[in-house]
Amino acid sequence: MASSGNELLDRQIRTASVAIGFSLLLIPQLAFSLADDNRAEGDCAIIVTGKVAGNVTANCPGIPQEAIDKLIGSIEETIGNQNDHIQLLKEKIAKLEADQKKALAENTEDLKLNPEDALLIAERDALKRFDMEFAAQLREKYFRKKLTEKRAEQKARLQALEAQLAEENRALSHEAFIAGERWESANNLSKALPLYQEAVEIDEGNRQAWRQVTFVAKKLGKTQLALEAARSLQKQLNPESDTKWLLSALNDEGDLLRSQGENRIALDRYQQSMKLTQKLVETEPENTEWQRDLSVSHNKVGDMHKANGDGVSALKAYEDGLAIAKALAELDPKHTQWQRDLSVSHNKVGDMHKANGDGVSALKAYEDGLAIAKTLAELDPKHTEWQRDLSVSFERVGDMHKANGDGLKALKAYEESLAIRKTLAELDPKHTGWKRDLLVLFKVKTTVFRRSDLSAILFLSAKFTAERLRWSIGMAATQFSKYSIILFL
Repeated sequence: MASSGNELLDRQIRTASVAIGFSLLLIPQLAFSLADDNRAEGDCAIIVTGKVAGNVTANCPGIPQEAIDKLIGSIEETIGNQNDHIQLLKEKIAKLEADQKKALAENTEDLKLNPEDALLIAERDALKRFDMEFAAQLREKYFRKKLTEKRAEQKARLQALEAQLAEENRALSHEAFIAGERWESANNLSKALPLYQEAVEIDEGNRQAWRQVTFVAKKLGKTQLALEAARSLQKQLNPESDTKWLLSALNDEGDLLRSQGENRIALDRYQQSMKLTQKLVETEPENTEWQRDLSVSHNKVGDMHKANGDGVSALKAYEDGLAIAKALAELDPKHTQWQRDLSVSHNKVGDMHKANGDGVSALKAYEDGLAIAKTLAELDPKHTEWQRDLSVSFERVGDMHKANGDGLKALKAYEESLAIRKTLAELDPKHTGWKRDLLVLFKVKTTVFRRSDLSAILFLSAKFTAERLRWSIGMAATQFSKYSIILFL
């Protein structure tokens, strides 16, 4: 009986059949060699208890039982046939071994490059224990760390490349700008403008190029393009760090809007510019350049109030500008630009007093401006701009004497103005602006001298003969009568 029992057991082992009842059978056909160097070699045995699926376990030397149990747990609920169960378990164990071997090889290569990496070291330990879940967690953390590092490196390289390209573009933009300047120096604005435009296309941050687009387009009569350039420059600027550029761009836009008759919008731009300039002055009160800019801003704001019919606000703005101009002129009496600024401010204030019907205050302001203009003209008799300023001041003073009923003083002031204008016209007979100034004395207004002012009439007729006017400007401009002489001023 013993012999027959041994034969039955031997047959069951060879055919890998299932035991009946609760006997334990070893199936030696299932043997696997694992990659872990520390794993003891030997058979991987699957043990079956009972007839039904789910009564299967395995014992593989070198593979922790916990890892095997996880495999068995993953298939118990999905397989109904016991033989299928055994086959799937075989495949799972084989795949576990193959995955672990591959993962260890990859881990080994990574450790060669990063031998001190704590995550790789921990992953290797997990793989040796066949703890594939923990190994997966560690590998994902390793990937996230590498991703963060690599993205930082890529960002740094990209930033370096962008910085290099930006520097190259700045250089190219500057070259385009210089080429534009060359054409502008050659008095060919039509060729200069496209180069300035190309300069800002290459580098939007080229502020000088934006302003040149504005200036040249304005000179060429392309006001809309000039406006777009002024506004585009503003978009490139930070109000806090680019204050001076911004106030310049706002002034440019205001000037262009003013030339189009958009006085209310222009006023807004000038006021914005004035506020920025005021901040600069408050930041550094001793900066005389900013003080002068603020005075000019007040005058521009005053011009717009005047154009909009707000005489009170215009006068206030001009007086604010005058106060600053006075302070600067007193600070350095030899600074000719500041002196001229003061003269211009006096004239603007005089204009508003005149417009508001205050002839006395207007005359006082004009005479103050005239005194400064005289001083400048005497400093340099060859300075044509100062000479012209002086002629305009004499004309304004003459206007106020005429308005106040003092014809002789008006005549004297007009004669002074005429003498200067004739001198300028003779200096350059082709200068149309100076010729036009001569005509101003014969336009716009009329002055009537009574018969009792015969000496004035005779003096005036001697000076303003048609023959001399034809010689200088080709135009007869006097009319005489028994009772009056009419001057168009």
